[in-house]
Amino acid sequence: MGVVAAQSRRVNDDMLLIAAKTVGNLVTPDRLAVGCLYPPTEDLLSVSHEIAIAVAKVAHASKLADTNDVSEESLRRKMYNPHSSYSHGGVVDLSKALA
Repeated sequence: MGVVAAQSRRVNDDMLLIAAKTVGNLVTPDRLAVGCLYPPTEDLLSVSHEIAIAVAKVAHASKLADTNDVSEESLRRKMYNPHSSYSHGGVVDLSKALA
């Protein structure tokens, strides 16, 4: 999502690395202690948002983004909501989920 939101022309190694690091940083010590390597699936939307922000920022810093608007708010507006119908635009209001 970060690549698409940033309108990046390519995906470079730094983008893949920051995506992996972001996922790893979102795993709690409690989950690691029981052998979980990923955040819970219930957190998929907020995890996806965090990864998108990190990847979009790297795309922008690498001068691969075709847009300057890689802010959290911009990415939040572009998020797809799998529980919403297409007629509602499929946009998620993450203000409560990310608060």
